[in-house]
Amino acid sequence: MHVLDNGGTVRGFRYWGTRTLPQRMRRQKQFFNYGDYWFMHFDASPKTLKGLHTLLRKDPRVIRWTMLKEGEKIEDVVELKEQTIDHSSAFDSVTSTSTTSPAEAWKF
Repeated sequence: MHVLDNGGTVRGFRYWGTRTLPQRMRRQKQFFNYGDYWFMHFDASPKTLKGLHTLLRKDPRVIRWTMLKEGEKIEDVVELKEQTIDHSSAFDSVTSTSTTSPAEAWKF
């Protein structure tokens, strides 16, 4: 996927189903009355957005797309939750002489 390959983050991806288009649309010398609607919520750099725009324009399966900017900074879009993870108990179980494997000890 273009966004992930270029350092972006995909936060959500939903299929909204096949729907009647608001108006008949022409793309690649064909007319369309129905289309599949998809929604992808992502964070990406301007360079990645430009590359995604080029990719969507060249894809014959894509009739129309829209990209909306939700904010200037990540703080404008996402609430940052303060979170602390205590890794000391997992580290102690890995270093001790227990019968669990290291992969099992790191499961949360």
